[in-house]
Amino acid sequence: MEIPDGAGSRLAMFSARFDGGQVEQKFREVQKILQAHNYDTLMVEADAGEDFGMLTMQYLSQLDEERGILLAVCTEHYGEMTSSKYSSFWELKYAYDRDLAIMPLKVSKVYPPRPPFGADHPYDKKGTARGFVKSAMPSSTVYINCLDEPGENLLAARDIAALIAAKLRKGKANATATRGTPVEVAAPVAMTSHVGYPAQAKRPVRGMRSFLWADCWKRCFYHAGVGSFDDDTLWKEVERQFRASEFNASSTLKALKNFAPPGRPYPAEARQFVMQESKRVMRCKGNIQEATKAAEPGGLEELVILLLFAVDEELHMPFCSQVPAEAWRQLEAARWEKLRAADFSWCFQTDSQGAAGAAFLLAALARCSELQELNMDKCTHVPAEAWRQLEAARWEKLTKADFEGCFQTDSQGAGAAFLLAALARCSELEELNMQYCYEVPAEAWRQLEAARWEKLTKANFDRCFEDGSQDAAGAAFLLAALARCSELQELNMNCTHVPAEAWRQLEDARWEKLRRADFFGCFSLSEFAEGAAGLLAALARCSELEELNMQYCYEVPAEAWRQLEAARWEKLTKANFDRCFSLSEFAEGAAVLLAALARCSELQDLRSASYLPWRTTASSTSLNSPSPSPSFGAAAV
Repeated sequence: MEIPDGAGSRLAMFSARFDGGQVEQKFREVQKILQAHNYDTLMVEADAGEDFGMLTMQYLSQLDEERGILLAVCTEHYGEMTSSKYSSFWELKYAYDRDLAIMPLKVSKVYPPRPPFGADHPYDKKGTARGFVKSAMPSSTVYINCLDEPGENLLAARDIAALIAAKLRKGKANATATRGTPVEVAAPVAMTSHVGYPAQAKRPVRGMRSFLWADCWKRCFYHAGVGSFDDDTLWKEVERQFRASEFNASSTLKALKNFAPPGRPYPAEARQFVMQESKRVMRCKGNIQEATKAAEPGGLEELVILLLFAVDEELHMPFCSQVPAEAWRQLEAARWEKLRAADFSWCFQTDSQGAAGAAFLLAALARCSELQELNMDKCTHVPAEAWRQLEAARWEKLTKADFEGCFQTDSQGAGAAFLLAALARCSELEELNMQYCYEVPAEAWRQLEAARWEKLTKANFDRCFEDGSQDAAGAAFLLAALARCSELQELNMNCTHVPAEAWRQLEDARWEKLRRADFFGCFSLSEFAEGAAGLLAALARCSELEELNMQYCYEVPAEAWRQLEAARWEKLTKANFDRCFSLSEFAEGAAVLLAALARCSELQDLRSASYLPWRTTASSTSLNSPSPSPSFGAAAV
């Protein structure tokens, strides 16, 4: 077949299951023929390696921007859900969600494709992919038949290329419907000009639904009850809310809902305005928390869509536990290139509606190379597969991270390894909170072996190693990492089940800037007390220490207290050793401790109950011995 010159043809991208087989090889040959005739086609190279996913997203984005055609190579299992985020399923969904033209290429007797599913399928139990293929390729869709007359073999590569070229040559001014019969649009449709937009459509209209939009634009938006630019009372209210001197997310969301109810697509010009104004208000720290409370469950999609485009440097969504999974899914293509601070605390906990959507959020965050602060406090119900999205995270500028309670009983610690591996790569980290993460397995803590947190100043691992913790042996990897943190100023390790061998990792620690330390109850069990010497040796070298809590450490051996003989805590103001010598067999160590305290000229508050044998006088120091009280030195991050 003759293939005319393709200069000026529409952009197209081949979507296929890349298995190296006959079909893939055939269509790589087809693409080369098309490119040789100046047809603008995209296809990820087979040897792209680690760049495969990045190229896929790059090509899809380019396809969206130029309103190109997705050429779906429809093998029998095309569109199957797999472990890959860049599979044919996600390519098809990307195109369908954005109303891009989808041109099926029939290469199998089985058509439309029948991707497998079932109870034994690892990723698709209920037939999601098959249902999606039926929606994207209904029976009315015109396809290109790439098989010979009997339907047994593929046509020659040149013949297939000629069939595809005939569709692409219609040019960028025309379009082929993605659902239903082709609709040709000869010229742009005139539109009423509002909010500073031109009175003529700049882009071609594609598909039957888009054609209806253009045809009805001046009268209404898609159906009765949706705002219009002619009778624009509802639209003016949207404008007014976005441009108010004080942005109110709840009122704005209400105005948007009145203008176009949830689930109805916005016309291009309206969406452009919303995106533009969202970016502006988000730069002014617009808080959407109120809006999520005001919105009905399931009606948050448009709100999260705003985030997809609107995020600039800060994004705060605490307590947004009612956002459904499908709404979070809108973040699949998010590229928050300037995001510095994000707060999603309490978004995924016991009563959350969309914990399954956490994967889409974490995948978006993993791409935020400028991220400096991240708060995921109390996100106790994030699935393990969601945490896996952080495998590729490179947060080279992250300084503050809060994951308090993320790995408690409900989580069983699943997925913690992916998070800790990501954090281990954060060389700029200054503050880290992992309080109440007591279900992290030892193998996950092992990810910190290579951590070099040379700028870490605050660390909170309170209750990470308690009775019932999944595997306290992991404490050794954590303490070894902390021992290398020469800038550490505040440390909270209220952990009763740290093995003695783990504490020995601190023998060479040099915390010359440590000011506050809390080790409440760390040595209340005899089987772990032998490690106290390693900790006390490290503390003895902390000349800047101001607050120290060792309450309920009553199993510390006398020999371990001897490590404090050289301690010079000239800035110590608060100390708590309540119940430390309630067992007589260890009381001999008290003399060494009291001698060290006697040298603390700045000491203002000493809590010790009545168990110290007072023979050493602390000169010029106000000493208090109140009844037992809660620890005062918790170094909360």
